[in-house]
Amino acid sequence: MTIGIEIANNLHNELTLSREIIGRLPTELLDWKPHPKSPSAGELSVHITDMFEWIKLAATSDELDYASKSFEVYRPHSTNDLLDYFDRSTNSAAAAVAAMSDSYMRENWIVRNGDRIFFSRPREEVIRVDCLHHVIHHRGQLTVYFRLNDIILPGVYGPNSEE
Repeated sequence: MTIGIEIANNLHNELTLSREIIGRLPTELLDWKPHPKSPSAGELSVHITDMFEWIKLAATSDELDYASKSFEVYRPHSTNDLLDYFDRSTNSAAAAVAAMSDSYMRENWIVRNGDRIFFSRPREEVIRVDCLHHVIHHRGQLTVYFRLNDIILPGVYGPNSEE
């Protein structure tokens, strides 16, 4: 089994879990935040979604250069809007990763802003650590937001006492 197929199998699970959790966010809580310095629940959900987009970028490009690309932060107006964004952004990420050869996975992927290089690391590391672990971390953060608002959590890695 190639590294890409192994990661893609894991990615399918993380996509499913993330979509289920994001789908439980009520529209009226999109702007809610537990602290003034915290991101809102909607911003956090968009950030989780964008990390899956990074996976697709790492699989299909040599670098991400902020200087050559304009970025607009997506602002959802409803949970359905957010789920549509999730589906559009994550579409084909797992397939792109599964198609990668082991040698391509070991090539460095670069994140820069013009001449300033933020990092240059093997794609496998970028996808596993900078993207997937990042998603898992922020998804956990979002579940704390849910707890603070009495939203029933899905069983993430197995059944829980609420479902």
